[in-house]
Amino acid sequence: RGQNMTDARARERFAFDQAGGAGGKAPPGYRFTVNGNMEAIPGGPADLKASAAGTARTKDANEALAVISEAEKLIPQSTGSGIGAIADSTAGFFGFAPSGAQAGGRLKALEGMLVSKMPKMSGPQSDKDVLLYKQMAGQIGDTSIPVPVRMAALETIKRLQEQYGGASKMPATGGS
Repeated sequence: RGQNMTDARARERFAFDQAGGAGGKAPPGYRFTVNGNMEAIPGGPADLKASAAGTARTKDANEALAVISEAEKLIPQSTGSGIGAIADSTAGFFGFAPSGAQAGGRLKALEGMLVSKMPKMSGPQSDKDVLLYKQMAGQIGDTSIPVPVRMAALETIKRLQEQYGGASKMPATGGS
C-alpha cells in the first residue's frame, strides 16, 4: 500500500509539473499539447507579435522596392565622378543646376527614404548604426561615386529587399 501511494504521488507531481505547475495554466499565447509539451497558439499573443514584426518588415521591403525602382531610372542621369560633383557644386555656386546635379538631388532624397526602410537593429541607435544603414542603402545619392558602382550596389539591395518582401523572382546573379 505504501509503495502504491508513493507511486501515485509521483505520478500526480509529474502531471502537475507537466500542466504548468501551480494553477495548471500555460503562459499567455501558449497551450499544452497532449504529450505535455508547450506550443504557441496560432493567432495568439505570441503569434501576433511575430506576425506584426514580419508584416512590418514585408511592408518596408515593398516600399523600399518602389524607391529602388525610381532610383534605377535616376542613377544613369546623375553625375558619376568626383570632378563632375565639383563641377555641379561650382555651377550651383553661380545659380545653375545641371541635369546631373538635379538627378543627384532627387537621389539624395531617395537615399534618405531607402535608409529609413532598411531593417533596423533593436535598441537605441547610435551614429555608427546610422552610418551602417547609409552603407546598406548603397550611397545612391553620392554623385562622386561612379554610376556603375552605384547601380551594382542598388542591384544587390534590390535582391535583398525582394527576399524580405517575399518576391525573390530575380536570379541570384541577375540584372534587371
